[in-house]
Amino acid sequence: MSHEDVIDAVIIGGGFAGVAAMRDLRAEGHSVVLLEARDRLGGRTWYRKFADTEQSVEIGGTWSVDRRQPRIAEEKARYSLGTIQSPMPQNWTMRLDGTVRDGWLPVPYDDIAGLERALYFLIHDSMRIEFGTPFDRQGLDDLDVSVTEWMKSRDLDKAAQAFISAFVGLNLGCSPDDASALHFLTWIAGMGNSPWTMSTVLTEKFEKGTKSLVDAMVAESDADIRLSSPVARVEQDDQGVTVTTRSGDVVRARTAIVATPLNTWRDVEFSPALSAPKASAAAAGHSGHAVKPWALVKGAPDFFASWAWDGGMCYLATEFQLDEGSVMVGFAHAPDIVDINDPADVADKVRAVLPDGAEVIGVDGHDWNGDEFSRGTWMAFTPGQLAKLHSGLMANEGRLVFAGSDIAPRWAGWMEGALESGRLAARSVGELLP
Repeated sequence: MSHEDVIDAVIIGGGFAGVAAMRDLRAEGHSVVLLEARDRLGGRTWYRKFADTEQSVEIGGTWSVDRRQPRIAEEKARYSLGTIQSPMPQNWTMRLDGTVRDGWLPVPYDDIAGLERALYFLIHDSMRIEFGTPFDRQGLDDLDVSVTEWMKSRDLDKAAQAFISAFVGLNLGCSPDDASALHFLTWIAGMGNSPWTMSTVLTEKFEKGTKSLVDAMVAESDADIRLSSPVARVEQDDQGVTVTTRSGDVVRARTAIVATPLNTWRDVEFSPALSAPKASAAAAGHSGHAVKPWALVKGAPDFFASWAWDGGMCYLATEFQLDEGSVMVGFAHAPDIVDINDPADVADKVRAVLPDGAEVIGVDGHDWNGDEFSRGTWMAFTPGQLAKLHSGLMANEGRLVFAGSDIAPRWAGWMEGALESGRLAARSVGELLP
């Protein structure tokens, strides 16, 4: 490898992790090239206008929790980025048992004791977790089962199971059959072992969108960013790394950071091949396959919200009130529930959650599951992955450093995790460079 054309680091992936790593490496004076497959930065965040309106919305990642997530709070302070709150629902319905109930009580009154028992187990088991220590080093294999199996082993009643299933479907973006209870419990541990905090805290978002943080980090970095550059091959030896894009462009560097979603690793040829933990996870993929439709609704109740586990969307809520109507965000835990590519189907599924008289007049969204550069939404570990593979997923491989929300030490699946992982990756690269 000729030293004349070798940079210090090539970063593959321009989401929060890759951009944060780029910013930190440039601050240390390192030469960096960032390769991003899409024609934009931001990864699985995407702040843009909703359909034919002037209202910008978060098509991807949205919320953060400053008091529990210090890296994202630090970035907001660093760039003086304001925060706004999602509106508090004024009209609330629960659809957890096949019937619609108004009000905040998550289960029928007669089932409160069963819900309290479920919350006890969530708290008890989350307190076994040392948040921040690799989860495969804590002896937590008995928790790394499906949420469904976890609920059955605790003999939870039907109402409590419906509530937790809706909770998991919304937060992990998959069925409780496919979600690791350990992964879900790590988030509760991160929220101070409080299930209620976990269920009510997701209201805080960037005043000017997630793009405002990406733009601020890019402006500070002044790096060589190459969009529309999907990577085909990554080769390394003792001297460095050679990255080849699908179009045949070649970047040679002393080190590299792979900051792409885990579900896309299998689309890149690595030489030498990835280690067993990474290869296993890449082959199986993760279970996060949520659908996030947006809808403009005329005649909806003011600041409406619905939480459900009845075969349809598990969440729908007002985010903005416009003269034309309510801009509402929804979540379904699987793409076969809502076809995000079919506006009529999106409108039908949104309308099914709303009271009579509401009219869906516009829809929007992105097919993250069909997007070849994400192949899913945020991280949802399948049962058995986290307690066996966590350290291996985070580990360096020669001169390759891995980063991203999917493999974060703490908040896997969150923007916080992406920032932490990206900054740790930049530190690792600094230690590898002469």
